[in-house]
Amino acid sequence: MEGDSWTTSDCYRCYCWKRKIQVKSCLEIENRTSEITNWYFPSIRKSTLLSMLQARFRNAPREVIVTRNESLHIACPVLPDPVPNPITGTTFYPLLRQINYVLEILGKGCCSLYGYPASVHSDCESVWDPQYCRYLVLDRRTRQPCRYQYGLVGK
Repeated sequence: MEGDSWTTSDCYRCYCWKRKIQVKSCLEIENRTSEITNWYFPSIRKSTLLSMLQARFRNAPREVIVTRNESLHIACPVLPDPVPNPITGTTFYPLLRQINYVLEILGKGCCSLYGYPASVHSDCESVWDPQYCRYLVLDRRTRQPCRYQYGLVGK
C-alpha cells in the first residue's frame, strides 16, 4: 500500500508510493448555462474563446482516474459555439469545466542502509556485520578497529 515501508533481511529500506500522471485535459459542459449581456464575439478561433470563457468561470477541475489502456483512447467532447439571442441582445453559452484524466502508477523503491568501505589501508579489511547492517573495518592481525583512515560510499 502507498506509504508502507519496511527493512529487508539484507539491509535494504523499501517503501511504496503512488504517483499520478496527467495524460490529457479536456473541457466539458456543465449542466447549467450562464448569460452575459452585450457580449461581443468577434471572429476568433474557438480555442481562444474557450480559454476566455474558462478564465471567466473558474470551477474546480474534475479528476478522472483511467487505466493505461483507457488513456490511449480518450477523446475530448466537441463543444458548441455560443448562441446569441438577437431579440434580447444577450448571448447564451454553456459553462465549461476542466476534466483532468489521470493515470495512477504504484511503485516500490529500495535503497541500502549502509556504506561500502573505500580506500581501506592494506593492513585492514572490511567485514560485513549483518546484525547491525554495516561494514566494520578491522586490522587484519589484531581484529581491532582499523587505525588508518578510510571512507564510506553509498550505492
